[in-house]
Amino acid sequence: MTTFLKVSTFFEELESISSRLELRNKLADFLYSLTPIEGAITTYFITGRLTPKFVDAEFAVSEKTIIHVLEDLLAKDETEIKKLKQQYNDYGNIFKELATSRNLKTQRFSIEDVYNKLWKLVKATGKGSQKVKFDLIKKLLSSTSPVEGKFIIRIILGRMRLGISERTILDALSIKTENFKTAKEIAEKAFGLTSDIGYITSLFLSSSNLETVKNQGNFTPGIPIAAKLVERENTIENIFKRIPNPYEEPKYDGLRCQAHVYLEEDNQVLTSRIWYKYVNTDARETLILLHTESKLRVKLFSRNLENLTPMFPEIVEGFRKVGQQLFKTLPDAKAFVFDGEIVGFNPNTGEFSPFTDTMTRRRKYNVDKAASETPVKIFTFDVIFWDNAALLDTPLCKRKKLLEKIRNIHPDIMLTPTHTPKYSKEAEKLFLDYISEGLEGVIFKDPNSLYTPGLRRFDWIKFKRAMKKELADTIDVVALGYYYGTGKWAKFGIGAILVGIYDEETDRYLTITKVGTGITEEQWKMLKKTLDQYKISRQLPNVEIPKQLMPDVLLEPAVVMELEADEITKSPTHTAGFALRFPRFKRLRDKDPTQTTSLKEIKEMYAEIKG
Repeated sequence: MTTFLKVSTFFEELESISSRLELRNKLADFLYSLTPIEGAITTYFITGRLTPKFVDAEFAVSEKTIIHVLEDLLAKDETEIKKLKQQYNDYGNIFKELATSRNLKTQRFSIEDVYNKLWKLVKATGKGSQKVKFDLIKKLLSSTSPVEGKFIIRIILGRMRLGISERTILDALSIKTENFKTAKEIAEKAFGLTSDIGYITSLFLSSSNLETVKNQGNFTPGIPIAAKLVERENTIENIFKRIPNPYEEPKYDGLRCQAHVYLEEDNQVLTSRIWYKYVNTDARETLILLHTESKLRVKLFSRNLENLTPMFPEIVEGFRKVGQQLFKTLPDAKAFVFDGEIVGFNPNTGEFSPFTDTMTRRRKYNVDKAASETPVKIFTFDVIFWDNAALLDTPLCKRKKLLEKIRNIHPDIMLTPTHTPKYSKEAEKLFLDYISEGLEGVIFKDPNSLYTPGLRRFDWIKFKRAMKKELADTIDVVALGYYYGTGKWAKFGIGAILVGIYDEETDRYLTITKVGTGITEEQWKMLKKTLDQYKISRQLPNVEIPKQLMPDVLLEPAVVMELEADEITKSPTHTAGFALRFPRFKRLRDKDPTQTTSLKEIKEMYAEIKG
């Protein structure tokens, strides 16, 4: 049995490591000292969760609740706690530093003990639940050592600040095998198909045979897989060189959605997951979403693997109708999984709603009111599971033929138009037609392309053109820190944001520009409030910031934003080796920080621009 004290002490040791490779090796040694269950729980803790993202298991504990708990335990008032927050940048650090001198009575809990106790927080819902959560947190912190309490608070708030991504965990698991390269490929593929870092950890720790990991890390309907990603090009002529006979489809500015329509059976695939016994999915989904077939399930997932199902009842109903018809036609079928884009749609004008309106539908409360104010449709462009088999290795042209079978079943389930232009001029005309309809561009696809979860290949290529700009596409970046600002910005406490991109090869975040233009006063207020949730007191080992650009406030890589810029230039200063010229803030993005524009893409875009 491994104690949570040992885990917490190890987490604190990781905070003192500045080398990414040393951190990975230390993590590997520690994980392989644990049982499969302990390893799974530990990797969930590292991500600040109890489960994978696709499982609804939120603590629903506010900073205010944590402040009130600390007031009680540390004999400080709210004003004092807030001042301490400015000093320590973290409520966990406050508890560790101030609880040390209070001689709190502690118990020795195992990893599983703490996991069980934290689930009680998740389960406390409904009227009076905030008081229950307050009491549970206070009791738990009163029974643990200061260093344990530090990380319990961080787990509850979902901000571990260790600089460890899921990719780092996969590398750590692979490094202990005989063939690192092969193990890493298997680990990344299995994670792409299961989206469950704890499960992959348990597979590695329970078997030295990589074939076991390979065979058990499979695509399971009801569990989202990583979305296939797209590359980019700056001319249609270049696209035709890469894909001589492409499909061309409109690129909607909406919310990527993976829709699973399946029959729930005995869930044997899930019973080995440590979190499964805590989640009463069957009862909850039946009550909220299903009114007829007891075994028919519909689940919707975002690009970031979050469960969208309760937010879009009309899409759920549409796919329920699709499922009814398909299961009648194919009585032995088990599941159908579709990929598409949810877009706000005005039925009175026939026009698409702005992206910001579509995003108002992402809510847990007042869903019916939001649905009436912003109706949506899903434009389905792919099918990746059909009948009894995954279609990941099936050519797109064959997947499209199957997709035709759901046409006109329900008015909110649309098929994305697919064109087959023979020449670049014909493709250009289609592109301009879609731009005139208010869309942001088009996507070209190789008819023989496979569905590769989480990977970018030049078999799907997006094309967007910003008129009179050298840089045709926007750039997705992650905030790494901010500067206080001077002049009129001083009142906001923020005047510019240091942002970076993700380097897939080295699992690092690299700086690429500072942005301070294109932001209104209201947006500055919103951004500071959002960014301050991720303030940290040290530079993380997976973030590279040059000394001359060191921001006033460091941030854990979490907040992704979309920028426009005039061009990409080489930079001797930024750690990416490139910089953006005249960057302008456009909007926040619902993406994992590892899904920012990659260094590889930046290099390709620079090469295209320079010819």
